[in-house]
Amino acid sequence: MVAQLAVSLAPTDSTVRFREAVVYAEIGKRREALAGLEAALKHGYGTVRVADDEDLAPIRDTAEFKALLQQYGSPKPGGS
Repeated sequence: MVAQLAVSLAPTDSTVRFREAVVYAEIGKRREALAGLEAALKHGYGTVRVADDEDLAPIRDTAEFKALLQQYGSPKPGGS
């Protein structure tokens, strides 16, 4: 998979890790999407951008997604 190649070439690039999360979310691989999202946030991807990103809609309502936003200091999705 192209996402895996990109991650292997740039494992600490927050944008690469975010795009990995998006790809996995869109193909229904929730666990992998959340792992990619956590890596993106860990490496500095903006939590405010994550909170309302439509590409993450398939995982937005999960407890794990909400926990990641709390852990990395973002407001709740939807700005509330």
